[in-house]
Parts: sequence; C-alpha cells; structure tokens
Amino acid sequence: MQNKAVYLWVLNKSINEMKMKTIITFLLALSSFATHAQMLNGTVKYKTTFKINWHSICQGDPSCIARMENMPNSSISFWNLDFNKQESLYTKIDSIADVESVNKLLELGMGPGDFDPNQTVYIDNINKSVHMFNPYFNFYVTDTLKASDIKIGSEYKDILGYQCLKATIGHSCVLWFSPEIPLPYGPYEHYGLPGMILEISCNAQGVNSVISAYDLKLNNFKEINKPKGKYITKVEYDKIIEDMQQ
Repeated sequence: MQNKAVYLWVLNKSINEMKMKTIITFLLALSSFATHAQMLNGTVKYKTTFKINWHSICQGDPSCIARMENMPNSSISFWNLDFNKQESLYTKIDSIADVESVNKLLELGMGPGDFDPNQTVYIDNINKSVHMFNPYFNFYVTDTLKASDIKIGSEYKDILGYQCLKATIGHSCVLWFSPEIPLPYGPYEHYGLPGMILEISCNAQGVNSVISAYDLKLNNFKEINKPKGKYITKVEYDKIIEDMQQ
C-alpha cells in the first residue's frame, strides 16, 4: 500500500512537472513571438503597373472613345513602404509611363506624375487612423482606420522568399499576404490582414492594376515621421466635395 502511494505521488509529481514544462515552453514561445512582432520593422518597395481600357470604360460609345483617345492609358510607378509596429508610411519613389503615354501627356501639357499622382499614406496603428494625401487639394484627409472586407483563401505562393496566403476583395481583386511578417500593412490604405500584403492585382470596369513587392528588408530601422502639411477630417473633405457638386 505504501509502495502504491509512493508510486502515485511520483506519477503525480511527474505529470505536474510535464504540465509546468509545457506551460513554460508555451509562454516562452508566446513571449518570443510577441517580442519579434514588437521589434519587427523594415521597408518594402513596390512596383505598380496601371492600364486603362478606354473602349471598355466607354462601353463602345464612339464619341466617348474619340474624346479619350488622346488620354494616356498606362503607367508604371515605384513606391516605398516603411513600417514598424506603431506606424507605416507609403510614399512614391518614381513614376514612368510608356513612350506612347508620355507623348500623350506632353501633348496635354502634363507629366507622368499628373497621370499617376503621389498619394502618400500615413497609418497610425496605435490610434487606428489613416491619413491620405490628396494631391489635387494639397492636404491630407484623416479617417478612422478600418480593416478591409477581405476573404482569406487557402492557396499559397512564394514572394521574395516569404510564404504568402491568397485573399480576395469581391470578384475583382486578389491579394497575397505573408503571415511570416505579422503586421497589418500593405500598399496605399490596404490594412487589417494578419500579415504584410506583398501583391495586389485588380481588374474591374476596364481598369487593370498590379502592385507587386520587388524588394523587402526587415529590421533595418528607419525613423518614421508623420508627414507635415494640412490635415482635414473625412467629414470635412466630404463636405468640400458636396459643395463643389452643387
């Protein structure tokens, strides 16, 4: 009887020790992940290709097509996303239109930047706010940060050495994001996925655009500063647009 009691005591002690080791291992792993996410920062560079099918947009209307035939229909631009856990800043590096579009832009007295304007986006992940520069009014529009209504699929593919999971927005946009970089950022104001968005392709109503990451550097810390300039709220911006339409 005494031997049985000793056996049960040893067994119970071993089970408790195993439970404690499991708990400690789990807590250490959780702590490691939290520390990694907290320290995670870096830069992603994106290439954007943009093409418009005026015939599709005009729905075959000859007069509409005639009006738009001298308008540029494509561009290539390059963007930079600096990020850390607290914030991100998306800025334009350069813009290059194809030769045909450049000629059309010059004829209209425009430059590539006019066709593909610099829409700098600053995201404050702590206060859940997004600030998007409007180049036509020369101010930033501030709005509450909202996660995109995205459906996550099960397909994977490799982008720059990172495993990316497929997601979709409606029937027109496909996104690829990497849970290996556990921060909710991406190009422009795209936000809210459980990983960095490294590619977006959209094709709807005659407009085709592809945004793809071509360079990614992690933990190369850069100080991110909120851009200087005039800021207005989304409500104030909507009122300006409403007044212009009257």
